[in-house]
Amino acid sequence: MGAAVNVFLIAPKKLFWEGLARVFEENGLQVSAFCLPEAVPWSRLGSGVAFLDAECLGAARICGIAELTACAHGAPVLVACDGEKTGNGGIAAMLLAGADDVIFYGMDKAVLLAKARAHLRRLRACAPAAKLSSRDGEIRLCRAGRWIKLRRRGRVVELDTLTPREFDLLALLLERQEQALSRFDLLETIWGEKAGAMNSETVDRHVESLRKKLGSWGKKIKTLYGVGYVLRNGAGAGG
Repeated sequence: MGAAVNVFLIAPKKLFWEGLARVFEENGLQVSAFCLPEAVPWSRLGSGVAFLDAECLGAARICGIAELTACAHGAPVLVACDGEKTGNGGIAAMLLAGADDVIFYGMDKAVLLAKARAHLRRLRACAPAAKLSSRDGEIRLCRAGRWIKLRRRGRVVELDTLTPREFDLLALLLERQEQALSRFDLLETIWGEKAGAMNSETVDRHVESLRKKLGSWGKKIKTLYGVGYVLRNGAGAGG
């Protein structure tokens, strides 16, 4: 199973998204680009954000924005337009139609990257499930009580040796079982505002420590080279 996409870029002209996609990917985001809104497989976006060029929608852009945001499964939609031609009234209309933000052609790519990250942080700050369990029933976790129970040799034991970061890492892997998580996903979700000061090796060290503390069950945390990690419930050693 491939990694969930962080960003959809929807624009009729390749020049709009080509350079932006490169910047996003260089900063750890998974990107898919489309020329037409109707070609977008929204179910693949997961907890992500969409950048939409208003030119895709033609003259009926307000109705188009309303229809598109209705099928976006709650993903934030940022609409790009010509600020001078659109004017304040047009911008307000797009926001009222459902756009989560309006951006302008020529805006610095670093600003657009920061906007994407800000929306991703807000999505991931939504209240997560309080209690989680692995699909094989071998491990249970409670976020509220901060406890983990693991079945070993037919007995249920409490695992109390994890650091706070390792606990949060395991919780995220359990929450998204069988879903590939990039190192960027893990950094942004678990380290939050401190993610920018960390690197991928930070994630790797925490995953390796978590695997060791989980014993044989830790082998279910698989390495996806060039992507990140995934929690599998099948047999076999971890990468």
